[in-house]
Amino acid sequence: MKRSILLTAIALIISAGIMAQSTNQVQTQTQNKVQTQTQAKIQNQVQSQNQNQTQTQEQLKNQDQKRAQNMTQEKNQTAVKEKQKVKSKGEVKQAKVREKNTTQAKNANKNQGARNATMQRNNVKMSKGVGTGRK
Repeated sequence: MKRSILLTAIALIISAGIMAQSTNQVQTQTQNKVQTQTQAKIQNQVQSQNQNQTQTQEQLKNQDQKRAQNMTQEKNQTAVKEKQKVKSKGEVKQAKVREKNTTQAKNANKNQGARNATMQRNNVKMSKGVGTGRK
């Protein structure tokens, strides 16, 4: 009987040891699963955050490029408008100058005889007198 009690006690100790080891293994397996799942979730979150950041950076770059294009288009439009204004002003000035030149040309034709006469009179006056100066 002592022998059977001893054997059963040994069997119980062995079975308790085996059970303890199997629970540790189950716990480590569940811990590993939980860790890998959390790591995967964290990696997915980090990747999604990185993707969001790159998307927002690309959007900002696109917005900056659009703003720059709009500004250059506005500058070009204002430059074209200014050129048109200058061109129209220049045409108006040219027309005024042409009118003035034509009126001067007409008046020059009318006064042409008078100029020759005054020049001849001035030449005669110059030859009559002795110039001023010291002796």
